[in-house]
Amino acid sequence: MKLQVTSANGIRFTHYTHGRGPRLFLLLHGFPDDAATMLALMELLPAREFTIVAPFSRGIAPTTRSPDRRYHLRDLGEDVIELGRALGFERAVVYGQGWGALAGYAAAAIEPDYIEHLFAAAMPPPSTYTRNLSKQPRQLARNWYVLLFQFPWIGRALLEANDFALLDLLWRQWSPDWRWRESRLAKVKNTFARRRTASRSIRYFRGLLIDAVLDREAWQRSARLMRRPIEPDLTLLVGLEDGCIGPKMWRGWERSLAHPERGELVELPHSGHFPHQEDTGAVLEVIQRRLGLV
Repeated sequence: MKLQVTSANGIRFTHYTHGRGPRLFLLLHGFPDDAATMLALMELLPAREFTIVAPFSRGIAPTTRSPDRRYHLRDLGEDVIELGRALGFERAVVYGQGWGALAGYAAAAIEPDYIEHLFAAAMPPPSTYTRNLSKQPRQLARNWYVLLFQFPWIGRALLEANDFALLDLLWRQWSPDWRWRESRLAKVKNTFARRRTASRSIRYFRGLLIDAVLDREAWQRSARLMRRPIEPDLTLLVGLEDGCIGPKMWRGWERSLAHPERGELVELPHSGHFPHQEDTGAVLEVIQRRLGLV
C-alpha cells in the first residue's frame, strides 16, 4: 500500500494506492473519517484488474485546502474527475460513503460517462433525500450537528472539545453495533487535529445551507447539478443499523435515476453508517457481483 501525492483541480491530494490494473477504482471517505478507512477494502479488491486509489478529500490533511475556500458539491465532483485524469484514467468505478457518496453523485452529474459504476453507501441520492426530508422530521434530529456547524466558531469548538469527543459520539450513534479499534478512531482524531482540518470539514456542511445566502451563485450551481437524474449504473448500500440516515430517507430512490433498471438498493443487516469497515466482506461481494467479477 503506497501513500502518494497527486496534484489535481488546484489541490495536492494525498492518497493510498494499491494495484496497477488497467481500470481505476476510487474509494472516497466520508465524515468524520479519513482515507485510511478504505484500507481493508482496498486489500480485497482485485489489484490486477484495478488501480485502487483512496484519497484524503479536499482540505482533509494531508491533502491541501481548497484554493478558493469552497467545499460545495460541484467542487467535490470536479475533484473526483480531475484526480482520475491526473492519474491517467478517463473512467472510474467509484465507491463513496457519506460525503464520498455525495462527491460521486456530483461527478456523475457533471460527466456521466466518467463514472463506470457508482457504489453509494450511507447516503441516498440528493434529490431523494430532499424529497423525503419534509416527510421525516426525525431526520433533522439525527443531523442536529449540521445546524451548529453553520456557525464556524461554535462548530469548531463543538468538534474539537474534549479531544474530539463528538467523533466518539457520532460513531456510537451511527454504528451502534460496530466494535471499532480504538487505534482507528485515534488516527481519525489525529487527522482532524492537523492543519485546520476541523475548520475545513465544517465548511463542507456550510456549503449545504448557509452558503445559500453567503455564496449564493456557487450554491445554486451545486443545487442545480444535484437535481439532475443519475445516469451511470448505481448501487446503493444501506446499513440497516445506520443511526445517521433513517431508513425512510431512501424511499423512492428509483425516481432519482435516469435509468431505474440500472440501479439496485442493497440492504446490509449487520452494518451501520460505515459498511466498508463494519461488513467489509458483504460490501466486497456486492461490488464483485455488480461488476461481474464473480
